[in-house]
Amino acid sequence: MSAIELATEKIKSLSEPAAKSVLAYIAIIEHAAAPTARELMLLPRAERGKILAKQAASAAEIYRDDPNLICEDFDPPMDYE
Repeated sequence: MSAIELATEKIKSLSEPAAKSVLAYIAIIEHAAAPTARELMLLPRAERGKILAKQAASAAEIYRDDPNLICEDFDPPMDYE
């Protein structure tokens, strides 16, 4: 089974809001590949800030549309003291 077929099958099993969120995310990454961390580090600070702000806004919209994606009950990987 190809990755596309597998993704299609998985999306069919999601609720409508979750499926919309997944498809919106696919549309975002389909049109423009995100820069790598190394590429971001090489950009001027202002340009980096614009890219990261845009990505944060996009993520906020996805989570706002489907609050079930937010994991509030988790154990942090380390203790912060």
